[in-house]
Amino acid sequence: MLEGWMLLDEVEPSLCGCGDFTQADAEKWAQHMRNTDGSTGAHWSMEQTSSLAESLGVSRDEVSPWCWWIAVNMMYSDYFGVASHFGVATPEFFAELARAFLLDEDGPGPKPKMSAYYCGIVKDKD
Repeated sequence: MLEGWMLLDEVEPSLCGCGDFTQADAEKWAQHMRNTDGSTGAHWSMEQTSSLAESLGVSRDEVSPWCWWIAVNMMYSDYFGVASHFGVATPEFFAELARAFLLDEDGPGPKPKMSAYYCGIVKDKD
């Protein structure tokens, strides 16, 4: 019986996500981003995305700077081509997408949502 519980403890992260999403995870993810503009890596620095957060009224209490940084860069990475096609490829546009993604009313909250996305979509590609 004890072996069964020990096995469950070992596989639980695979069944329920991959654990706590950290700043190191975000930085690793950013290094491997292949952006739709043909570049790789983060498009903006954390300082730049923090300024965007402030201008939109997104507080550090709501979203940590590194979680915000990776979300804004993720939006740029995945949606630059579409945004360019429609003439809306501005930093503010990608920040608004990140805000909508992270602060989704029926979502689990910014960090758990990024963790689920990272664990389910990104992690195995890093």
